[in-house]
Amino acid sequence: MRHALIYGVLVLLLNSLTFSTDFIDSLNQLIIAHPRVLSVEADHDASFAKMREIHKRNFGLQMDFRIGQSYQRYKKPLLPFTEKDMKENSFKMTKLLYDFGKSSGQVADARFTALQSGVAIESVKQGLILEAITANISYQRSLKILGYAKQSEENIKKQTQLENIMVQKGKGYSSNVLQAKTSLAGAQSRRVRAQGSVSIAKARLKAVFRSLYENLSYDKNFRISEELLPKTMEEATTIALENNRQIQVGAMRTSALNQRVKSTFAKEYRPKVQFVGDMGRNFDKDGNNGLQEDTKAMIELVFSFNGSNAGKYAIKAVKKELSSSEFRERETKDLVLEQVAIAWQNLITAKTNSLYIENQMNISQQFLELARIERKSGRRNLLDVLSAETTNINAQSDFASVHYDIVIASFTLLQAMGKLDMTLVEKTLF
Repeated sequence: MRHALIYGVLVLLLNSLTFSTDFIDSLNQLIIAHPRVLSVEADHDASFAKMREIHKRNFGLQMDFRIGQSYQRYKKPLLPFTEKDMKENSFKMTKLLYDFGKSSGQVADARFTALQSGVAIESVKQGLILEAITANISYQRSLKILGYAKQSEENIKKQTQLENIMVQKGKGYSSNVLQAKTSLAGAQSRRVRAQGSVSIAKARLKAVFRSLYENLSYDKNFRISEELLPKTMEEATTIALENNRQIQVGAMRTSALNQRVKSTFAKEYRPKVQFVGDMGRNFDKDGNNGLQEDTKAMIELVFSFNGSNAGKYAIKAVKKELSSSEFRERETKDLVLEQVAIAWQNLITAKTNSLYIENQMNISQQFLELARIERKSGRRNLLDVLSAETTNINAQSDFASVHYDIVIASFTLLQAMGKLDMTLVEKTLF
């Protein structure tokens, strides 16, 4: 009987943790179309476009065309003023040859920024997956607990009615009726809280899935294999430091700023060497009738330097940005380690608690069986039996609830480790 009861509770639990392929489809659609994801994807596209622009602008061939049509009024010695139209055309090509790392540093800065935005996409997707799964499981748990609460309330109502009948027949005790009513009030309070939890969980589920909420259905078991979880917290911490997307975003931001320091120094304190090709054609310029042509090709050394030493402060500003990024990177690592530690402890606590609650459920079932036997022999009254049934129902509810805690803690830990993605979610469906 005991094993059959445990099996029945587990069947109910697994049925409450079921998701159809519609869940995967809805989750895929959510990730594709969610504004949070679309925003970071747009940032990613923009940063890669910016990187290409910087590369082509710095290392590509710069061409400048000039076509001028003007009116001039000039005067030569001993001659009156002369008025005449003048045309001036020019074409100039400039190609950077070397600038001591300024351009390459700018490109590297943009590249790390683009890579950072790419990692940010994965970070947002992982967070969204965890939100969706947690909202879904929380809703299912609230429904399951509400079912147990209603069952417990109905059981106590039955015992209260029976005790009233016994008192009316002169065979019961008013104290038993009061005890039953006290238990009923507690059960009703538990049911009201469960109903509130359902409403809150449903609102959260709708907020996460939005229009996709109506498509959610459940026809497959949703379980996490122990092989997907770390064996120790140290292993979880090591994986998180290597794979957590928030840490990776911070590291790439710091790398980008390192390159910016180098490129800023080269810009402010180093010259650039470039090739210049220039061709000009002028008609009737300065009173010289006819065509004038001026064509030249040269290697040019250009050194621009601010006399007030503004470059010093430009470098200082970028270095301060770098220091700020390094401090934020350290803080991010600390926060991630905290997330891993909390998720790990929640998982261990839920697993350990499930053992005690299972033991409590087994004991309550054994007591219920004995109470029923003793009731038949006259050693226990009906109130004792119904009270034992209520206790057993509540233990089953707690047993189901703690297993939901295990699933949520597992997914939270995987997200903190940087391992939560759609491939993993699909592996948990059976």
